[in-house]
Amino acid sequence: MRIDPTSIFTIRDLSRARRLNRILSVLPRYHTGRRMNAKIINSLVDLVQAALPPSARQRVHLEKDEVAASDHHTIPIRLLRPRRRPQALLLHFHGGAWVVGNARLDDQWNARTVRLCNVMVAAGDFHRALDDDLERAIEDAVTLIDWALDHLASFGLDKLIVEGESSGAHLAAAALVRVAERRPIKRLAAFVSLCGAFDMGGSIRLRTSERSLLIDPQSALLNLDRLVHGPSLLDVGSPDVSPILADASSVVCRWRA
Repeated sequence: MRIDPTSIFTIRDLSRARRLNRILSVLPRYHTGRRMNAKIINSLVDLVQAALPPSARQRVHLEKDEVAASDHHTIPIRLLRPRRRPQALLLHFHGGAWVVGNARLDDQWNARTVRLCNVMVAAGDFHRALDDDLERAIEDAVTLIDWALDHLASFGLDKLIVEGESSGAHLAAAALVRVAERRPIKRLAAFVSLCGAFDMGGSIRLRTSERSLLIDPQSALLNLDRLVHGPSLLDVGSPDVSPILADASSVVCRWRA
């Protein structure tokens, strides 16, 4: 079924998107498969964030917590609370091709979600797979979801929303598949994916594309190959690695019946 974009977006939205695409079309493509690129970007982000305090314009209450992971390391969590009593906890996973970014980079996005949706947002700094250890990143995502489910009652809430962007959506979905195998997820109210990447073998479109906006497709494939053939040697045919293969209805219904 073909959807008319004008039925979803305004003319202004479409005009702004086309303008952005024109700018992206003339910029160099980012090579996600090159780890030095990611190291440089992360170093620059860390330097800028160390020099600048969090934005005072967020108009939300920002606090920090941390959760102990299964292999005895800790995962820092940023909690953003609305001024009113929140309706749900939203657990946010940032994007960055599995190798760049951190939770603070999404503060403005998350703060806007807090204000507009009246939810508490938690964003964790899970493992960035610069060492190609994707399994550790997924395990951190599992730990964050367990933490969120375990802490709902202490926040006075009974609904969890899990949200991820790009590679963050993949980590969230893969972790949900694993969590649902061993514990109830009745309090999961929704899963929100923003440009999610769910096939770690590479989609047909990615494998056949010669060029794209923003990210070089050949380097993106190299990045996937490095991640799944890293220290853990992951099976791309497994639903908890490639969530596109999971039966989402059975995952949810198993604990909602």
